[in-house]
Amino acid sequence: MRIVVTGCAGFVGRCVAEHLDEHGHEVIGAFHRHTPALSAITAHQFDVTDESEVQRLLQEFTPDIIVHAAALVDADHCERDPEYAWETNVTGTKNVVRNAEEFGSAVLLVSSSFVFSGTADQYVESDTRDPVNVYGETKVAAEKTVGQAPVPSTVVRIDQPYGDSTSSQTPTMVEWVRDKLTASEEPVEVFADWSNNPIHNHDIAVCIRLLLEGGHRGIYHVVGPEHISRYHWARRIAAVIGHDVTRIEPSHSADSGLPAERPNANLSTTKLVSQIGYAPEGIYQGLQRMAHNVSTE
Repeated sequence: MRIVVTGCAGFVGRCVAEHLDEHGHEVIGAFHRHTPALSAITAHQFDVTDESEVQRLLQEFTPDIIVHAAALVDADHCERDPEYAWETNVTGTKNVVRNAEEFGSAVLLVSSSFVFSGTADQYVESDTRDPVNVYGETKVAAEKTVGQAPVPSTVVRIDQPYGDSTSSQTPTMVEWVRDKLTASEEPVEVFADWSNNPIHNHDIAVCIRLLLEGGHRGIYHVVGPEHISRYHWARRIAAVIGHDVTRIEPSHSADSGLPAERPNANLSTTKLVSQIGYAPEGIYQGLQRMAHNVSTE
């Protein structure tokens, strides 16, 4: 399949583009500011908020599928500048969908667990979306745009991806904890009131490929199997990389002054696993993958 991946300089988009390329698909990357380090993939600069640029890109390559990973994912940035967040995450998605319809392309949107409030014990794909911050609101609007479009569409909701980032990307949670622990002997404070379903970036790429190759449509939760607080996750990171876990100390997000509220949404992957026959690995396996820098797929 010929696949355009938007946001290919981002943490998730770059991994997805490389994985699809490695498995024989013709991949074209699209990025905004930072030129991605993609050895075997042609990448083109464009602005997803400019419909004429989106049109030119898709007209040139007429992809079978657009994996739309381009987004402003910093929840605090979104909260401080909601207009920019909506322009990027919602208008950008509308531009992609309108041109996908024109050129006969299917769309896979990378979304987020932040479409939920986190007040329920666990969420399945059909549960009512009730975001608590601007980022979540933009993702709900993007999901509705894709879901209501007259094109074949898929939405994957991810949560706290981790793995090895590049120099132009924000370090992931695992890298941040590792760097803090190795930089000094001081305690490392980590929020105990934020919880996630962390997933290794490689597993996101594998699940997206299997969804695309299987022609699966609709909404899927692509997250790890454990719902864990950042504090307890950090202690696992410390243990795996050989540091004293007691150096990880709990803190509370209310003391941080961060503007965006975070949901502690626990997403079910029952639908995903039953339909693609692949289960994202747990945190321990993911950390081992990072430690040994190997791929099992």
